[in-house]
Amino acid sequence: MFQEWYATLKVYLIFINYQRIEIDHSMFIHDNDIIIAIYVNNLLILESNIFNIKALKLQFAECFQMKDLDSIEWYLEMHITCDKAEWTLWINQSIYIKRVIKLLSMSDCSSTKTLMHYRYQLKKNVYWKFKKWVKYQAISEEIKNYQSIIETLMWVVCQTRSDIVYAVSKYSRYSMNSILNHDLAVKQIICYLVETAQLRLWYESFKVKRVEKAEFFEYIDSAHANCLNFWRFIFDYMFFLWNKSISWSFKHQQCISTSSAKAEYVNECNAVKKLIFLIQALKEMKYDDSNTNSTIILADNQATIKMSSNLVNHSQAKHIDTSYHYVWNKIEEKAIRLKYILINQMMIDDLIKSLKSGKFLRFRSVMKLDSRNEATFVEHDVDE
Repeated sequence: MFQEWYATLKVYLIFINYQRIEIDHSMFIHDNDIIIAIYVNNLLILESNIFNIKALKLQFAECFQMKDLDSIEWYLEMHITCDKAEWTLWINQSIYIKRVIKLLSMSDCSSTKTLMHYRYQLKKNVYWKFKKWVKYQAISEEIKNYQSIIETLMWVVCQTRSDIVYAVSKYSRYSMNSILNHDLAVKQIICYLVETAQLRLWYESFKVKRVEKAEFFEYIDSAHANCLNFWRFIFDYMFFLWNKSISWSFKHQQCISTSSAKAEYVNECNAVKKLIFLIQALKEMKYDDSNTNSTIILADNQATIKMSSNLVNHSQAKHIDTSYHYVWNKIEEKAIRLKYILINQMMIDDLIKSLKSGKFLRFRSVMKLDSRNEATFVEHDVDE
């Protein structure tokens, strides 16, 4: 059904001189800079001139049966607030989060300002009791309830709440056999959300900053064997556009790395692929003057930077699959630059480890998550 609707809509949009963005077939753009994003039967129209949007809606109404929802306020369970005078945008999921809390009957639970205890560890199939690990097998109903909560939290993680990425991802590993310790840990996330449901992502227009080019930079990091069950590196990265977080990722590495330098080298490759995707998307949306040559990747591992910048067949990289050498080419093309930062300047530590309260609040500030009308945040100088 959706494929037939998309095919019909695509033909019509091309007929009225819209071009499909090849890197993302759900988006179309016109020469007058109107952007249309498609999600199933929902159309999101982006344009600074409201009269152009109204004219387009009338044009659509002549061919399709449509419902005009006026200016965007809700989209995919996200509440969007736009201050046109200040050129700012706020995105949150507070209503969705409160609905989840109510469904779990935890509205009256004690709130907490942290997600998990510092250095808190869990193991699969066992829990800590009487100073020893005791085996346990959960019943199907317990497993189903646990998986349902994790699935609900994953939607929040993917959209607006990067501050709970590490905790939710870590606890999702135990979905096949959730035990008491796991349930208590997940409930602490809910208690944290009770305290912080109003947190919002804050975005400011590049016109306010008086810049004409897209300014990307990116943090990458990795952690070794911080899980007692999966002795693999985990890696993360986060992209910033005009100093605002726009994309983040946290995953287990699919390959085996024998050192942190090699692990971050593999991580660089995955991050650069995502970066090239974002740059290409901006170019297709008419940001042809994007300052891609100044894209900086911030890493806290000097060995990784040297390995990536040395285009000679490095002895330490011989065993790494050739597909991960993609970053070499991009450095040679000057599409990216690697820059070393100190460990205490790595702003995305919360994506790969539990932090003490002070560092965690600092991380949340960098992500532009704030509940006030004017967000306070930490700026990071990425100029060389």
